[in-house]
Amino acid sequence: MANAAGAAALRRIASPANDENELTHQHDIALKSTAAGKARELERQTPLVPNHRTARLETRATRHACIRQRQLLSIAKNNRRRKKAMTSSQTEMIRNHRAMKQREALFRRFGYNSAASLKFILAKVLPLPGHVLEISTGKGRFLAALAKHVERITTLDIEPKEQRQAKLYVRYAGASCPIRYVIHNAERLPWPDARFDSVVSMNTFHHLERPMRVFKEMLRVLKPGGKLVVCDFSPRGFQIFDRIHRFEGGTHPRLKNGLADFGRLLRRRGWKTKRFKGCNQEILAATSPLASTEHRKFS
Repeated sequence: MANAAGAAALRRIASPANDENELTHQHDIALKSTAAGKARELERQTPLVPNHRTARLETRATRHACIRQRQLLSIAKNNRRRKKAMTSSQTEMIRNHRAMKQREALFRRFGYNSAASLKFILAKVLPLPGHVLEISTGKGRFLAALAKHVERITTLDIEPKEQRQAKLYVRYAGASCPIRYVIHNAERLPWPDARFDSVVSMNTFHHLERPMRVFKEMLRVLKPGGKLVVCDFSPRGFQIFDRIHRFEGGTHPRLKNGLADFGRLLRRRGWKTKRFKGCNQEILAATSPLASTEHRKFS
């Protein structure tokens, strides 16, 4: 009976139906495996289709990043250049200030005190109203002192080199008001009549070839009722600078008759004048007549 059961089992296993089912199952597995392989191979060989919008955004972002990087590099370069120029300017300013102080020390050795002279002049001529014109910037000593007491200054000189030194000196001292620097000949001032509220000049007229012509130009550009101030060395001051220039191997010019000729001219025209002497300086301060008929160009 056991033998009969075993034979039946063998018949079922060996039957054609079972063989067919087994073959079908294996064929399905083979097909699935082949399809997956083909799909993977197709996916590997097929190039990805690019997203054009994404590509444009990436390109734009890259371009903006490059532009920003160039901008940052340019800013850094300009900052380095500005810092270098600032350092150079500061060095030049300090050197100029030291040279001025050495010069003032030489003056003191011979008996002229620049600081005391400036203090004396300002004490006698202030206040100076409105827009002030300074004739002859020079080295900037008077300009730097004046800038602490007035509203606005225009300063004129014929020498660019000296005016540059004055700018350095004033910058070191710290200007307290707006200052405009002009290079021009004082014998022909580049402004219309009655342009300034005050016109001043310090230790300039003894250097001029035609001082009266410059003086008349100063009167022309001064407003009616304006204030005129002319300062120069006193006789003792000229003696001191004669010795200084001889010590340096040169000569120092003088102003014939001092400021007396200018004072007489103004009084004849009805101007109110005052004269002061002290600290090796001579000062002529005058107020222009208010009447426009009196405030006219001198012939």
